Amino acid sequence: MVAHQVREKALGGGSGRSGVPRGERFVKEKTTPQYLRTEASVKTKTLLACGVIAGPLFVVAFLVEGATRAHYDPLRHPVSSLAFGDSGWTQRASFLITGLLMLAFAIGLQHALRPLRGPIWGPLLVGTCAVGLLSARASSSPIR
Repeated sequence: MVAHQVREKALGGGSGRSGVPRGERFVKEKTTPQYLRTEASVKTKTLLACGVIAGPLFVVAFLVEGATRAHYDPLRHPVSSLAFGDSGWTQRASFLITGLLMLAFAIGLQHALRPLRGPIWGPLLVGTCAVGLLSARASSSPIR
């Protein structure tokens, strides 16, 4: 064998029995996440897009609600105080929608990381944040 053939063989180059160079087969099988290779990628990408939408939607909702509310000072009052009063339903709806979008994002994140054997802490913490938003919606319901 010539020196460059020995080097190629040592680095995993050359053709295997399938006719596909060994290095290329390794790259396709080991480093390309499964969600990029399956039809489930549309579902996963949609769930991940929910997380992209959730944050800006929540910020826009409380900024608009805070701007239209008399005597609301964002430096003094928490965002959850917008859930009280006659027009508090808009902030409660914002908590609900954002919580559901974040929950969908946590599921999508788990689907995206599963083929890579990624950590479970990210999706778990995002899901916990979603549950917190949903409970903020439930705890800010007016008492009658």
